[in-house]
Amino acid sequence: MSFTLTQILDTVNDRMAFARSTAYAASTTIADRQLVAMANESAAVLRTLPLTRLLTLGTIAMTAATTYNLPTGFFQYVADTAFMDSNLTPVCWPTTPDVWNQYQAGNLAPGAVLYVRQMGTQLAILNPVNGVNLYFEYESAYPIAVTATPTVPAKAAFTLDTDVWLLDDELIVKDVKWRAEKHNGFDDWQITKQEMNAYLHDLLTRVQGNRTIAPGQGWPVGVPYADLWRPA
Repeated sequence: MSFTLTQILDTVNDRMAFARSTAYAASTTIADRQLVAMANESAAVLRTLPLTRLLTLGTIAMTAATTYNLPTGFFQYVADTAFMDSNLTPVCWPTTPDVWNQYQAGNLAPGAVLYVRQMGTQLAILNPVNGVNLYFEYESAYPIAVTATPTVPAKAAFTLDTDVWLLDDELIVKDVKWRAEKHNGFDDWQITKQEMNAYLHDLLTRVQGNRTIAPGQGWPVGVPYADLWRPA
C-alpha cells in the first residue's frame, strides 16, 4: 500500500525474468509504455472494488440552496451512511424517482426526513437545513497519490514513476503480471490469473468480513437466519 509505479513494474519484470527499466512513465519504448498502460488498466478495474482504503468521508455544508457539487474524486456513495451534524433527522439517499417527483410537484410534504438525490456530479437536496452539515461516506475514484502527499487520493491513473498506489501492493502486482504474460504470449498466463483471483478473494474476505444473513421482515427483527461470524 505504498508501492510507486516504478516498484510495481520492477516487481512485475523481476517475476517474469525480464530486465528492469530505468524509467517507465516517460519511456518511449513499446514494452515500457505497454506496462504503464496495463498498470492503468489494472488501476481502473481495482478501484471499483469495495476496498476500505478507498472510503472517504464527504461533507456538504447546507445552505438554502438545493443543489451542491459532489466532492472531487467522488466515485459512488456508500449506502446508508448519510447523516446530519447534531441532528437526528433521517436522510433518504437515494430518493426514488417517483417519490422525488411527487415532492417536487408539491403533492407531498417532506416531513421529518432529508430527501437527497444524486444528479450526475451534483447532489440535489429537496429540503436542505440551512447551517447544518450533511456527512456521508463515499468511494474515491482516485486509488493513486502523488509522492508529496503519499496517503491522499489524487489520481485515477499513473502519470509519473513516483506516483504511489494506495491499495494492496501485491494485488496490483499480480494483476499487472497476468496481463503482461497474456500480452507477451505466455502459455500459463491463466494460472497467474487464477492466483490473482484467489488472492483477491482472500483480500476481500479480510476487508469486508462475513455478514449475518437474515430474512426480510418488519419490526421487531427476529433471530438471524445464519450467524456466519460464529466459529464452526
